[in-house]
Amino acid sequence: MGGGDSGGDGALAPVSPKPVRYGVTLEEPARWKVPARDDGPGYYGQQVLLSGPWHWLVTWYFYLGGISGASFILAVLARWFGGTSGRDVARAGHLVSIVTIAPAPALLILDLGRRGRFHHMLRVFKPLSPMNLGAWALSLFGVASGLAAWNVLAEDRRLPGVVGTAGRHLPARALGALATPVAIYFSGYTGTLLAATAIPLWARTPTLGALFMSSAAATGTAAVEGCLAVAGRDAPQLQAPRLAALGAEAALSEAYVRGLGPDVAKPLRSGRTRNWYRAYQLVGLAAPLALGVVPGRRSRGARLAAAAATLVGGFCLRAAIVQGGHESAEDPRATLNA
Repeated sequence: MGGGDSGGDGALAPVSPKPVRYGVTLEEPARWKVPARDDGPGYYGQQVLLSGPWHWLVTWYFYLGGISGASFILAVLARWFGGTSGRDVARAGHLVSIVTIAPAPALLILDLGRRGRFHHMLRVFKPLSPMNLGAWALSLFGVASGLAAWNVLAEDRRLPGVVGTAGRHLPARALGALATPVAIYFSGYTGTLLAATAIPLWARTPTLGALFMSSAAATGTAAVEGCLAVAGRDAPQLQAPRLAALGAEAALSEAYVRGLGPDVAKPLRSGRTRNWYRAYQLVGLAAPLALGVVPGRRSRGARLAAAAATLVGGFCLRAAIVQGGHESAEDPRATLNA
């Protein structure tokens, strides 16, 4: 049993171990160097916060939800105080509200990833949770908006038989009174929801909720005014509220950016989302404000152009805020330089 593996005295010869090859060797000193520490905060410039899961589905949800809530409020006010001249505004407002709220549940459920998550949020009621209150507001407001649209279509004799008769007997004024507080919350809670996170671009100033609410008022009014212009109906009473909402939005957007500071506001000024914010300022604010004071502003073309610019600007604002928040989370200076 000796063979070549045994020595002269019959003992087994020692077996030499195979050399071990490591992924990094001492012959590669460049890979062993510690990264140079810069003067900024953080750990070697690494990201401190997770960017968050919200992207384009949520952007569309924020945008359409704001239009729906504000147009519902406008319709209720027109029904209460507009008299005969406010009937067209009330009808258009309720129809815009139901059309824009209809995709919102699907957008939110798709963003959550699992259908049961939306249902589970409705199993509890947490007044201090913007997300939980938002789920409840979406559910309640969706029902109220649907009932109001049902009443409008029934009064216009567009629904046949028992469906139309039941719709005409709905207590529209009482329904509007009960749903208005929910609509007000729903139109602006999305800004509060973002501000409740740790993302610097969303949480560093208290004006984001007010900015989203003023933008919702502007886009909701523009949507109603644009629909009436398409239908050939004049609504001169809507110009002043739309311009007032745009003026408030312009002031709040400036206060919002100034309150962030240079490090946190960097995505809106020099990042990938700068173009979205610039489009918001030029198309969504400057253009409709200018169209609101030029001669011929009451023409159908000017009204359509102003409404379209306001609607495009409202989407650009939400896209800039949502996408810029991810850039803000990736920047350790924005996170740690409070």
